Amino acid sequence: MKRLIPLSLLAAALVCAVSGFSKGQSSKSKDDLARSLNTFNSIVKELYTGYVDTIDGAELVREAIDNMLSTIDPYTEYYPSDDQDDLTTLAQGQYAGIGSVIMRRGDSVLIQLPQWGSPSRKAGLLPGDVITAIDGDSVGRDVSIDKVTTVRVTLRRPLRGDSVFTVDIVRGNIKVNPVPYYGLQDDGTAYLRLTTFSSESASAVKEAVREMTKDGKAKGLIIDLRGNGGGYLESAVQIAGYFVDKGTEIVRTRGREASQEKIFKTTQNPIAPGLPLVILTDGSTASASEILSGSLQDLDRAVIV
Repeated sequence: MKRLIPLSLLAAALVCAVSGFSKGQSSKSKDDLARSLNTFNSIVKELYTGYVDTIDGAELVREAIDNMLSTIDPYTEYYPSDDQDDLTTLAQGQYAGIGSVIMRRGDSVLIQLPQWGSPSRKAGLLPGDVITAIDGDSVGRDVSIDKVTTVRVTLRRPLRGDSVFTVDIVRGNIKVNPVPYYGLQDDGTAYLRLTTFSSESASAVKEAVREMTKDGKAKGLIIDLRGNGGGYLESAVQIAGYFVDKGTEIVRTRGREASQEKIFKTTQNPIAPGLPLVILTDGSTASASEILSGSLQDLDRAVIV
């Protein structure tokens, strides 16, 4: 599970790093860190005031923070206040935008997946459309079309005659469905696609599982976590609780002090305790997805593919 560091806490964290260490830290460690912070501050100041080219000080510090955290583990990340929308999307499963996944392929920026009912879908955008301009400006390496109310997008459609067209898209409030598809096959195989672990994920999974198992025809369930980058740890624990006994330990987190250990157990009776499970994963299955798949595997409750 990612540990998020709000911008408002960064300054306090740096101060605490120098003045308030845990009991296990030696005086020498504190002195070493204080000198290192002073050195870092001096280097940034010299670069900002004396380097031959103009330097974006905020971007420089952001890169330093990201690189520092990457040396600790792959999961600890820093979210500045400018990225608050990302956290809102993760927590609430909704965001303001045009409702389409955008991807880069080589030098082209493509519409990958316009969501059903979204402004991009209503405007007629299709997977594979190439964005060539936004409000008349050619697209660069960083593409953002979610910062204005109405955006004019010029696209090329290579899959249908390589036509070029322009559309005006009014962005709206996009609600991300954590379970975009589920269904029961004729042979009794139930399938559920879970794309994120937001505050809505557990209830969406419960509704889907109950719907597919209500008539007793389901012989097994496939939970597809491919490409699921995670989200709320609590959501993963809740979903695991649908398939294992109440009170089962799913995961525990530990800090430096023993008092920081926290054990997460299921708190409800399962809704499908005996249903055979298969979980699909790939290289992008991460964070809370790993908690769900790993715990069910360790409990001999699911097979991981």
